[in-house]
Amino acid sequence: RGQAEDRGAALALWRKAGEAGSAVAMYCAGMCLHAGITADGQPDHAEAARWLRAAARKHLPGAMFLLGQCHVFGLGVVQDWQAGLGWYRRAAELGNREAEFELAEWHAFGRGGLPQDMPEAILWYRRAAEQGHVQAQRKLGHCYRNGDGSAEDKAQAVGWYRRAADGQDGIARIWLGECLEQGEGVARDPGAAVVQYRLAAEAGLPHGQAELGRCYLQGIGVAADLVQGERLLRAAAEAG
Repeated sequence: RGQAEDRGAALALWRKAGEAGSAVAMYCAGMCLHAGITADGQPDHAEAARWLRAAARKHLPGAMFLLGQCHVFGLGVVQDWQAGLGWYRRAAELGNREAEFELAEWHAFGRGGLPQDMPEAILWYRRAAEQGHVQAQRKLGHCYRNGDGSAEDKAQAVGWYRRAADGQDGIARIWLGECLEQGEGVARDPGAAVVQYRLAAEAGLPHGQAELGRCYLQGIGVAADLVQGERLLRAAAEAG
């Protein structure tokens, strides 16, 4: 059987189990329809929202989070930021790390009519970060590095940057490299900084290419190489 046929059959099974009352099947049917994992490869946001709402009412945090997205972006339902925020909050309170991160972002940037509240944002960034959410780890580190919503704590910032960098976050690698190069919250180690810049550059980040190029031009943590430095800076400029 082809992939399209397999996807259609799987969705039919989830629908049947959902109609029989399985909360997990309701969630899986909604998730498939939301993501376009269907026979024709097209999403059906209206049906997805119905299944996700049914699963959310049975207290599945993942369904609550996706239903929140439906409301925030107007996918299959009338766009309603407050309803979306409500579902994000309910999912976050039940430990869904994606919802915890979204809730942190809303507080950090004052979205949906919320007042900007960095201490509250940090609370939710930390909850998501402790569950391995890489962006939350990086943003939590940034808050500690800059004293944004908390007391400045460079050492704690480095710790969170390391965890995000270990999770392949390119921006965290650059910020960790900056701390290592400058000795912020950690012993100064230009060679280790170059390692982080190189990883970010190899991942295609122009900022990483620029930082690595600067190190080659100035001989910081690596033997000076004007040709290599200029090549990296040119690549970064061309990438914007």
